[in-house]
Amino acid sequence: LIVNNCLRLAAVNTVGDMLTWLGKVCVTLLAGIMCFFLTDMDLYTDVDSETYLSSPLLPIILSMCIAYFIAEVFFQVYEMAIDTILLSFCEDCEQHDGNPQYAPELLMKAIGKSASNKIKPNTSGD
Repeated sequence: LIVNNCLRLAAVNTVGDMLTWLGKVCVTLLAGIMCFFLTDMDLYTDVDSETYLSSPLLPIILSMCIAYFIAEVFFQVYEMAIDTILLSFCEDCEQHDGNPQYAPELLMKAIGKSASNKIKPNTSGD
């Protein structure tokens, strides 16, 4: 199954990996920006305050690390779902001589297959 669809798997995995990496970077940067704005509040910049921060660098780096690890876990689930859907599509193609019967039209359009070969379900009650 994997050998017969190696180009399809490689293309989808490459695009999926790029998108998940971009998602992790966005989540990490957003957490860093939010932490910067929070540490820039008067509560942390006032020298006379008990919560004074001389440098916001450590909280920003710490929040970005935590955000990256949380994003990593969530995007691993997303990547596993992509792989599962793709392998199910490849199995559907293999069982039906290259014409997927159970794949949604949006997936077939994304992969590049025609939806006209799809078997229509029998709704007449026979």
